[in-house]
Amino acid sequence: MAILFKVPFREATTLGFLLNTKGLIELIVLNIGRDRKVLNDQAFAILVLMALFTTFITTPLVMAIYRPARKGPPYKHHTIHRKDRDTELRVLSCFHSSRNIPSLINHIESSRGILSVDAYAFIL
Repeated sequence: MAILFKVPFREATTLGFLLNTKGLIELIVLNIGRDRKVLNDQAFAILVLMALFTTFITTPLVMAIYRPARKGPPYKHHTIHRKDRDTELRVLSCFHSSRNIPSLINHIESSRGILSVDAYAFIL
């Protein structure tokens, strides 16, 4: 899938390691399997050890493989540019609570040029 979407190898590998970590949910499923006699004690012990191993090894592997500080130029402030400045730019923004309003305002501010904003907000 990573090749299809042209995701760089380091990011794809990191994402694979992170998706492989199931942690607590896997232990709950293993306990249910043991309680219902789907797993014997030996299989249960091996699967629990593997769950713990993959959980504990994920952080060192991700830190060794993926270092976001290595890549790309520093962040630059960008605004939305349009070919025809007379066209209207419509923005629909939703917020969940009043704590989200400052980031909503920052979003609108970052996309403004010479435009009038009709704000439609839906409180969830």
